[in-house]
Amino acid sequence: MENRIKECQTDVFADRTSTATMRANQLRLWFASMAYVLVCALRRIGLCHTDFAEATCGTIRLKFLKIGALVRVSVRRIKVAMASGCPTAAVWGLAAERLAAHRDNLLRMMLADPASVDALALEIQEQNTKRARLNSGFMWVSRVLHGALPRVHGHVHAFWGEHEMADPAMLNVRIALLRQARPDVAVEIIANAGHWVFYEAAARFNAQLLPIVAM
Repeated sequence: MENRIKECQTDVFADRTSTATMRANQLRLWFASMAYVLVCALRRIGLCHTDFAEATCGTIRLKFLKIGALVRVSVRRIKVAMASGCPTAAVWGLAAERLAAHRDNLLRMMLADPASVDALALEIQEQNTKRARLNSGFMWVSRVLHGALPRVHGHVHAFWGEHEMADPAMLNVRIALLRQARPDVAVEIIANAGHWVFYEAAARFNAQLLPIVAM
């Protein structure tokens, strides 16, 4: 922990709080803290399995981020052209591919709106990928839950995002199986949301969940 604190102080200059006002010093500290969080996220997600996977923020800043490049800004995109002899060009490509893969997987399986794929969603996806231990591909066709639901005492509620699955017919099959086990089930479909409905539509999800919890 002490090394991480020193890393934040020395590598992203969190100790440069020598201005005349407290507000200005606080703003500098905020900027340094945000930079540290971003570099740590880059190290965990983009630079995994590279020579920079265990590097300090200072090493990443000096050897990976601090490079000469030609930047072109257009209406739709920002293009960064590196020198052909850039020693970290391959690492940049790998980092971009990893981020693009996480983004593509999130939009295919978890989220419906591309705007929902933010830094936090990428971080959650990275951590979930590392910790996944179950092959859940066929769990939904198991009859265990179907047989247990009739024995559950109390209300049963089900939440799905409108775009839970690429094929809407599969969602209808799940709902039909659920109604077969519990005809009294209350099914809520939250519009414009995917599998991570609690993340993508948190306000609407909470608004419908709180009355149920309060029962």
